Amino acid sequence: MAAEGTDRWIQTLATYVDALESARAALSADGTSAASIKRLAATLEGSSAKYGFPGIETAARAVRDTSGADFPAVVDRLLYAVLNAVTVPAARQRTVLILDNDVVLARLYQRVLEKANRQVVVAERAAEMLATFRTRWVDLVILEIGLPDLDGREVLSALKKNPITAAIPLCIVTSQRQPWLEAECRALGADHFMLKPVDPVLLAETVTGLLSPRVVAPPAAPAPLAAATAPPGPGPKVRPTTGEILLAEHDLLTAQIIKHRLGREGLTVRHFTSGTAALQAAKSLTPVAVILDAMTPGIDGIELLTRLREVDHYRTIPIVVLSDIGSEREVVRALEAGADDCIRKPFSPTELVARVERLLARG
Repeated sequence: MAAEGTDRWIQTLATYVDALESARAALSADGTSAASIKRLAATLEGSSAKYGFPGIETAARAVRDTSGADFPAVVDRLLYAVLNAVTVPAARQRTVLILDNDVVLARLYQRVLEKANRQVVVAERAAEMLATFRTRWVDLVILEIGLPDLDGREVLSALKKNPITAAIPLCIVTSQRQPWLEAECRALGADHFMLKPVDPVLLAETVTGLLSPRVVAPPAAPAPLAAATAPPGPGPKVRPTTGEILLAEHDLLTAQIIKHRLGREGLTVRHFTSGTAALQAAKSLTPVAVILDAMTPGIDGIELLTRLREVDHYRTIPIVVLSDIGSEREVVRALEAGADDCIRKPFSPTELVARVERLLARG
């Protein structure tokens, strides 16, 4: 029952996110919103202690005890703490199943992918995979097409037809190179497709992304029928309510906040923690916008921006740079490299959404 109570409390935090974001955005124009934030913080301080969230409790106490010029930054830390509880799933061990008859390669993948909260199981044959499904829940499948006992596409099709396993993310990693193979696998339900040899870092990025919680946006309301007497000519530009955002951000909490907030707007965020992985993935993606951190490991954000602008699809789409430093020199460097906007960390999620929407509406 305690766990159920904690789950219900976490669900109520979404209302605090909305309230804190609205009041935080109003701080500069309406000083009375500070009192609203302090009331919200007082409530969170008591309840977070009860349900075992010391990070929220500490951040809420700081809001209660702070005023003046430091207040906005303290509010941001509370908002981040609450969003962290909402967006980061409960810590439990996840199981990744690798089905590949190349045992040496599979063991390499296993070493790369295993973490404290993630177990990787290796199977060489489809029969071994079925035995694994009988004994444990599997959170992700990495599948080779060329198996000794069964064609991998038959395994893929069977998993996606079974209502129990249909929602499990599945990544094809194969040495077979027929030009039609990726399209066939995606039609059968594969979530991702990679050709060997695979960069282990990119594979780790892909697995982390596929295991991340998926935000399902509510369906958009149907558009009203145009009036018969509507005047000719183009109407006003409206931003897309769906589409992908390419995100290069090394800080996982910041990435979760962005994914959560933009997901509520109907946008899907494809997250990569290094500039190198983001650049490689960008070749197969057609996002509506890019958000990148200036200090991403591997290829840094400005270099990533420069190289993206050399690719046809990325020459005109909006690209926003996030900066920990926020110096004038860095902003100028980003704008000269082709950025449409620069936002300094820590930022308000509401402000980020507003700027992204403005850039998308601009077309």
